[in-house]
Amino acid sequence: MTDWSFELELNHAPTNDELDELYEAGLDDCDVTTSPDGGARLSCDRAAETMLDAVASVVHDVRKVPGLRVASVVHNDDVTLGEAAQRLGRSAQNLHQFAKGERGPGRFPKPKNPAGPTRFYSYAEIVRWMRGALGLDVPESNLELVLADMLIRAGVLADAVQRSPERFFQRAA
Repeated sequence: MTDWSFELELNHAPTNDELDELYEAGLDDCDVTTSPDGGARLSCDRAAETMLDAVASVVHDVRKVPGLRVASVVHNDDVTLGEAAQRLGRSAQNLHQFAKGERGPGRFPKPKNPAGPTRFYSYAEIVRWMRGALGLDVPESNLELVLADMLIRAGVLADAVQRSPERFFQRAA
């Protein structure tokens, strides 16, 4: 087992009673921080085989507290090319050249919002591209956190439209 560290956004700041219930539900390995706007985060160090297993077990434990849910995983995957360059120790111009196809083998990841005034990219996709297309030894991005966030957000949306994600995937099969 490995200890995995991660942060989760809750759907609301827990009351004192809910804090007690979280602890009783098995979240003694997580700290709760609240913000003035009513938001709350869990900072967790959970032992599990994989990061996904760790996140899933915390989500399961949070669901034991009526009304409290995990809303998202904090993973900082959305970046501008400048932010990605800074994380990677490269110049922003270098990444802009890759994105425009002026350098490198092409097929650089597309922005998540191609029509926006400020374009955001997936840091995980940029890292995967740099490792695969360029063969560079750049630090891995944690794709499992991105995947966990997508799954949690899909569950939140499914709850909002009162649909089970399992029902969708059964029909799609």
